[in-house]
Amino acid sequence: MMEEQPQLIPIIEPTSKSTAGTITLWISILSGAITLILTVVNSYTSNRIKQREDNLKSLEFQLKAKSEDLEQQKANVDRYQWVFSHFSDIEDTDPRKRNFTTSLIRLALSKNEAEQLFNSLQNSEDTLLQTVGQVGIANINSEPIAALVGRLDASTADDRISAFNELKGNYLSSSAAIDLVLNLYTNNRIGSLSPNGVINGLYFLGSTDVNAWTKQQIGQGYQVLLSLKMQRTGQKTKDAIDFFSAQIKRLTSAIPIMG
Repeated sequence: MMEEQPQLIPIIEPTSKSTAGTITLWISILSGAITLILTVVNSYTSNRIKQREDNLKSLEFQLKAKSEDLEQQKANVDRYQWVFSHFSDIEDTDPRKRNFTTSLIRLALSKNEAEQLFNSLQNSEDTLLQTVGQVGIANINSEPIAALVGRLDASTADDRISAFNELKGNYLSSSAAIDLVLNLYTNNRIGSLSPNGVINGLYFLGSTDVNAWTKQQIGQGYQVLLSLKMQRTGQKTKDAIDFFSAQIKRLTSAIPIMG
């Protein structure tokens, strides 16, 4: 009797190569997923940090602006108190003290503040305060001229020539300009003038409209001329003095200094 042979079922075992490939694939998938998650998290975190930094900078800027505003307000109060403390001086009967105080007040205030103050004084019922207001407004209006006059003695030739040409082109009929240039030659200022400054001022004064001069200015100009003639100067300065001297002769013949 023959025994029945058992049927063998073949078992297919996975190869080591296919297993490694599957593992590698899953590792790649997981790595990509992790990288993507980390990228998203990092981006979100960075945006949140940047937003907070921007908010802090904005807050810092606002606090700084408020602090500066408070400092400015404090400075304004200090200036206004200073002006108020000197207010009695502008009512002084001595015109020199009054004018000096008016100039100091102008320096302490901004242009807009000074204009408001002096305009209000002009509308006062007190004639002395009206005069102070008029002087203050006149000083403000002459500030651009004063800047040009100061540049007549500037360190560079271009600046001096530019200032001279602008004065000659726009202010030959300005009594304020004449007054400011004459004041360059006062005893306490002429020593600081360079020869160029002396010459430029004299040529401007010699070119001005004779009708713009006041009697007081003519007298002051005459004294300036006498003072300059007593000094030892170069030929260019002598020529400028002669030019100005001719103007003084025209002025004194039109309006006698004395009488």
